[in-house]
Amino acid sequence: MAGIPIFETRILPEWIDYNGHLREVLRSDTVAVSVRIEAADHKRIHATFEMRRVGDPAIAASAEVMLLHVRQTSDRVAAAPFPPEVNAALAQLQAASAALPAEGPASRRMGLRPPTS
Repeated sequence: MAGIPIFETRILPEWIDYNGHLREVLRSDTVAVSVRIEAADHKRIHATFEMRRVGDPAIAASAEVMLLHVRQTSDRVAAAPFPPEVNAALAQLQAASAALPAEGPASRRMGLRPPTS
C-alpha cells in the first residue's frame, strides 16, 4: 500500500450511494486509508489520501488536499506557522512519503509555491 496507513474501518450502509458506487466498495468491506505528504512548508500541507479495500491493492477513492494552519484569536482568524513540534512531525512524514510510489491520479495544478518576499 502506497502512503502511510492512518485509518481502517468497516463500510457502513449509510456511506454507500444509492447505486452502490465508490469503485464497488460494499457494506461488508473494510477499507484502509493512507496519506502521503506531497509537500509542506511553515503553514501549509499538500497531502494525498487514498482509500483501498483491505486485501485489494487498487485505489477505491483518492483525495488531494491543501491544508492551511490558522490561528483564531478573539477578534480575527489568520494563517499562522505550525508549532515547532508539528513542523518536526511533518518533516518526518514527508521524508517517509518521499520513499513511497505515487499511485493515484495527481493534480497538475495543485502544489506549494515558495513564498514571495
